Amino acid sequence: MIFFNNSIFARLKIPICIIIDIFLCNLSLVISYSLRLERFYKIYEIDKEILLYFNITFLLIFFYYGFYKIVLRFFSIFNIKKIIQYSFLYFILTIVFAIFFYNKFYLPRSIIFLHNFIFFIFIISTRILYSYFVNIKKNISQNKIIIIVGVNEISINLSKNISEFTNNKIIGFIEEKKDFNSREINGFRVYNLNSLENLIFKYKATDILVTKDKLNLKEKNILQELRNNNAVRVFNINKYDFYLPNLLRKSNNNTELNIYDIIQRKEIFPIKELLVKVIKKKSILITGAGGSIGSELCVQIINLKPKHLILIDHSELNLYNLQQNLNITKDIKVEFILGDCSDPIIIENILNRVKIDIIYHAAAYKHVNILENNILASFKNNVLSTYHLCEKSIKYKIKNFVLISTDKAVNPKSVLGYTKRVSEKIILAYSKYKSQTNFSSVRFGNVIGSSGSVIPLFKRQIISGGPVTVTSKKVKRYFMSISEAVTLILQSTGISTTGDIFVLDMGNQINIYNIALRMINLMGYSLKNKKNPNGDIEIKIIGLKPGEKLSEQLYLGSKRSILTESKRFKKTEIKNLFRCIEVKEINHSYIFKIKKYLNKYNLIKTKRNIKKLL
Repeated sequence: MIFFNNSIFARLKIPICIIIDIFLCNLSLVISYSLRLERFYKIYEIDKEILLYFNITFLLIFFYYGFYKIVLRFFSIFNIKKIIQYSFLYFILTIVFAIFFYNKFYLPRSIIFLHNFIFFIFIISTRILYSYFVNIKKNISQNKIIIIVGVNEISINLSKNISEFTNNKIIGFIEEKKDFNSREINGFRVYNLNSLENLIFKYKATDILVTKDKLNLKEKNILQELRNNNAVRVFNINKYDFYLPNLLRKSNNNTELNIYDIIQRKEIFPIKELLVKVIKKKSILITGAGGSIGSELCVQIINLKPKHLILIDHSELNLYNLQQNLNITKDIKVEFILGDCSDPIIIENILNRVKIDIIYHAAAYKHVNILENNILASFKNNVLSTYHLCEKSIKYKIKNFVLISTDKAVNPKSVLGYTKRVSEKIILAYSKYKSQTNFSSVRFGNVIGSSGSVIPLFKRQIISGGPVTVTSKKVKRYFMSISEAVTLILQSTGISTTGDIFVLDMGNQINIYNIALRMINLMGYSLKNKKNPNGDIEIKIIGLKPGEKLSEQLYLGSKRSILTESKRFKKTEIKNLFRCIEVKEINHSYIFKIKKYLNKYNLIKTKRNIKKLL
């Protein structure tokens, strides 16, 4: 039966199974008659009508209930339960036949019982043997040695599936509750936490699967130490079906990684009522709509049922991809505008024909290394777009204007940081102007999954075999997901007063070198270094690039912040920390000169006027 798995016989699997089952049905009848009569009973001695009825009956039952659609390689206890149900129905129908034709054919009731029992055993045993031999031949996974932390529904299902569908070995469960101490579950022993390190050493464990939602301090410390030492792979398992296809083998391009396993903090969820209040039935303009932040803004805003959505981006490809991916309903009017938001004519045209309630200014160049060598383009795109949008917001009485900023605006060392700090100061200046527009900024750290984020870069480097490039072992950054970034932007709109700068409480900064280590571990590889020259992936230190800092700040000067009603967000007392500037000063003194020198591509004079703004 092993050769069923060959591609040549793929189309013949069901016909072959049917032929074998017919043979087994007839064989079980012969055996039943032979046992009942205590002599070898030949098949031609059995009435043809009995043979025909029994064979047709079981085939009809099996086909009707889809028995031949079962993937035999994954034959399990669930399928055996189904076979018991089919067999019971088959037994009833054969009994009925025996009663109705008792005088016509020789079919004692004892034969019915014997036949059903023997046939049932044959059907199950052939499926189990097939599954066993095919799985040995295919060698589905790479013979991992696994310890499961936690005793719960997920861990129990996980142990069943690993032992049933793979060739991996489970050592047992780790559980601190005394009720489970030295007990057995699914044939695997339950150990206490103190036994974990000895089990790893004794059995040379390769994978630790953590199925508990809440770990105590002792558990966290032990597991973190194992992660840091790269002794074993440590996975946080939320669903038992996640581990099986992706993590029992070394990762491929499609491997899912839980970003909160990487940054080791809990996800921050929005206040939905506040989001609906801010967005529902509003007309909204989003700049940079095709970028990573802009596109997520579009997705979340559409789900909140705005009245009118205008999406502007200077990249035709980004705008096309956005158009294809958005799930737009008939009750929401959406416009896709191809254009440069630093062009006041384009902005004027939009605001003149549509009454906009909120502007989310997400358009910006944001790759630190690229912007260091493209100062003029970065200031034109990042600074002048902010200035023109602020001007038009006041003219057309926009209710809310939100600038998407970055932690690099605090004590800037890079061109990106300078442009964002100047943009924040422009927002602050316009917030002091007596107008109907509420100006605010949202500042956050590295957005995981956005263009330029280190985590997608590390994943690509690991998949390609390394090395993983890190600028320094001391580099630290704040991290948040794209959905968290957009949640912050939308929620800030509902609680802001003009001039506020909001930041997300992202906890402590995370060491980038440790993130690289963790990702190598989570993707199923080992670190290659002097201690482990036979490892899989090397980490290469390449040094800081121009404009990069060892760590970032969320606040200027000393940390001064006010907790908002949403608790996870803070608004800085930033107004007191910036040098005060006026709208008139921005408009007529510096911005005018910056525009003039930008048009002439005069780098020196542009930088000189920019520094005056800082």
